Amino acid sequence: MGRFGVVAMLVAAGMLVLVGGLLLAQTGGTPGQGGRAGTGGAAGPPDSSARDLERLGAMLTDARLIGAERTAAEAAVTKKLEARRDLITALGDLRAATEDTKVTDEGLKQAVGTYEKALAKYRGVVETQDKALVAKLSVRSQARCLAVGILDNGIGMMGRRSRPGGTEGGGGGGRRGPEAAP
Repeated sequence: MGRFGVVAMLVAAGMLVLVGGLLLAQTGGTPGQGGRAGTGGAAGPPDSSARDLERLGAMLTDARLIGAERTAAEAAVTKKLEARRDLITALGDLRAATEDTKVTDEGLKQAVGTYEKALAKYRGVVETQDKALVAKLSVRSQARCLAVGILDNGIGMMGRRSRPGGTEGGGGGGRRGPEAAP
């Protein structure tokens, strides 16, 4: 690995630590110790901050973004993850309402309405962040960001997935397998 590769890896590691620190500061502590994010309401899932950071790192690696494009993508994904955690909290509250044997139909209607507002807010954040990010990306980077789920692609964040030819992660692109010419 050349000097540039080592520097790029150090910058990437530093950015992940920075994003992790920001996420922990916003959640109010260490993962799983009562922070707000990822609590999912009364019946929601456990905190997923560490998993989100891993997924973010994998997506950025797969998209092969560098410099200002990478910085812009990190900021956009961080804001979308924050909005997603708020949506998960709202979903947890809705689930808790469905499990409450004392809740009335009116209470359930109100819980559904609250969730639908949270969903609309989440979708608005995603749309706003994606528009701003697209304005800062080259066409190739935009395509890569769609492919890995940094930009909303209707499927979600895919992170590192097996690719044709049996490679994993962000390899060099191009044709692979027995048909690829050396």
